[in-house]
Amino acid sequence: IGNVVVDSKRRKSGIGGALTRACIQHLKGAGATDIRLYAYENVVRFYEGMGFMKGSAFVTMKGKAGPSCRGHGAVNVDDKLAKEIHALDAELFGADRTRMLKALRGEFPELALASADGDAVEGYLYARGSERTGYEAGPWASQGGQGIVLLDALLGKVEDGSEIWVTVPEASRTAEGALKRLGFKPLFKTLEMALGAKPTPLDARMLALCGLEKG
Repeated sequence: IGNVVVDSKRRKSGIGGALTRACIQHLKGAGATDIRLYAYENVVRFYEGMGFMKGSAFVTMKGKAGPSCRGHGAVNVDDKLAKEIHALDAELFGADRTRMLKALRGEFPELALASADGDAVEGYLYARGSERTGYEAGPWASQGGQGIVLLDALLGKVEDGSEIWVTVPEASRTAEGALKRLGFKPLFKTLEMALGAKPTPLDARMLALCGLEKG
């Protein structure tokens, strides 16, 4: 569940709860047994009241692309690499996100990046956005120490001065450390919450979410 938004003048009137319960009912009717969302810290109790359980904490960070970004060390994802990425992403995230990954690559092919050793994918980073709106980076994963190489390559591909957001596990020193070295600053924290199956920690190789509304 993502983007639960209520006009500030109508909050605390039951609208958010009604919308969320309607989503839960629809999802359960479609056969879902595990429902998840990312909650801002000030609404954690609201979701706990609906039975959601706390999971891992995440921090959203913001930085800017600059002339110091090299923009090399990674390649654009082609069809062959995409198949490997889809399989690896399912292993790391715990669900098949092929449709979403195909959509991201289809809309922003120049921002779908990978590092590989021969045919073996070592890491990948997808992003979306524009110079006007800014960019959101993720999903971002690395299993060969190539995380910062992929991020640096992304920063080198977008326009200098462009703002970039990325949401990383608070427990991931690899991701947060790489971002801080590139000048990123923390903006806010969120908490993964789950209804049904108890939330499990994200695989350490998964360095960033696709986004708070996409997981």
